[in-house]
Amino acid sequence: MEQKFTWSIFGVVLAIFSLLLPAIYSKKAELTFDVINQVNVLDIKQSLKDVTILFQGNNIYEKNQNLRIYQFKIINSGGVNITQKDYDQEEPWGFDVVGGAPIEVRMLGASSDYLLKKTNPLISGNAINFNKVIFDKNSYFMLEVLVLHSKGFEPKFSPLGKIAGIARINFENTWSQKERPNFLQQMFSGGMLINFLRFLVSIVLFITLLAMIAYTTDKVGGFFRSRKRRKTLKNISEFSLDDQYGKILSKIYLDGGDHAIQRAYGILKDETRLSLIFKKLNLTKQNSRVTDKEFNYLLNQQYVWGTDLMDDFIKGGFIKEETDGSIYVDPKLLSRCKAFLNVFRKIKNIKKEK
Repeated sequence: MEQKFTWSIFGVVLAIFSLLLPAIYSKKAELTFDVINQVNVLDIKQSLKDVTILFQGNNIYEKNQNLRIYQFKIINSGGVNITQKDYDQEEPWGFDVVGGAPIEVRMLGASSDYLLKKTNPLISGNAINFNKVIFDKNSYFMLEVLVLHSKGFEPKFSPLGKIAGIARINFENTWSQKERPNFLQQMFSGGMLINFLRFLVSIVLFITLLAMIAYTTDKVGGFFRSRKRRKTLKNISEFSLDDQYGKILSKIYLDGGDHAIQRAYGILKDETRLSLIFKKLNLTKQNSRVTDKEFNYLLNQQYVWGTDLMDDFIKGGFIKEETDGSIYVDPKLLSRCKAFLNVFRKIKNIKKEK
């Protein structure tokens, strides 16, 4: 009873904590500066002779400079309101333009008339400073900045000031994300030939991947099957596996399981099939004019035999062709095969009963 009471108290505490956690987390202060748009005032791609573009008395075309308009959205993306006392009064609040010079700034809009009137962005050197306004959660204001910069350098922006509870002000650039092609656009970019080659490469890679998965699955499955079969052999006590019969049948079992033993037993009892095997072997040896080394190699090939199960039996002399054409099969090999199969049937019956 006492244990149940303890668990009940623990459950209540956990439930209360899970309900309060979102509220606690949502009260985190956060501020986000987002570049929502940018556009060049002049976009001249080619070099033109005798062209003069004056700005404040300077030929910016000759100096390889550019005028670009940036639009920003500053958002209180946290869960608390930012009051005037939250700002560090000794530090300016705004952002710095790195690699460019701000020329002009103006408000575009805001979530409230208060922010639209009171933010008052001003240029101070290479920085844009704001008034330290009351910034309610989920509110925002937008502004536009004209920046003069070298054509070979993209201006960067760095936040200025310190607000209580915010370790780092987020600076995002949703405009650059809009400019990036999506996955489908990247996938199908290029001409018909390029897309056809991509399709062929994809097919080859897909087939290769399937082959690797199949190969890995087969190897892993073979490892576990082999381990299981070795364990089964260790538990066999009905007869010895250390003599020549036990070693050959153990090898066949490890390679193909009890189904391989069943197939071998069926072939050993089929004199017609054994005769065909020896006939094929004799024809191969006579017509190929092979050396002993090459013949031993052919002996191991499944396409010569029609089955690889008889390989060790023939090499070991357990089955052989007599002079009169009849096939001799070692009777002890047959009885041991049958004993093997009886053991496996017994094991399967025990598993079914369980």
